[in-house]
Amino acid sequence: MTGGGIPRIYTDFNTAERGRYWILRYKDIPLDDASIAAANKLGLTVGQRVILYQDEDDFDVFADLDFGFLSDLKRETWFALPDWGTKAKYGELK
Repeated sequence: MTGGGIPRIYTDFNTAERGRYWILRYKDIPLDDASIAAANKLGLTVGQRVILYQDEDDFDVFADLDFGFLSDLKRETWFALPDWGTKAKYGELK
């Protein structure tokens, strides 16, 4: 988490289905196979605002977490919906 309490979640910005980014890692734990209950134990919930990043020398963007079916994966999984209007240099979002 950042000092402001918003979780920072790694994502691969090259892998998305209709703007839903599903390769997510929080505290080095992959979320793609995590159940809702498992993610809740990590302090993550559906609809929660998070900060996504890919590389520490790149950018951050606010996003909302969700859980649902992705046709590319043919199953339910966690994914994030970035708010591209909030894109900022890495470390600037709090």
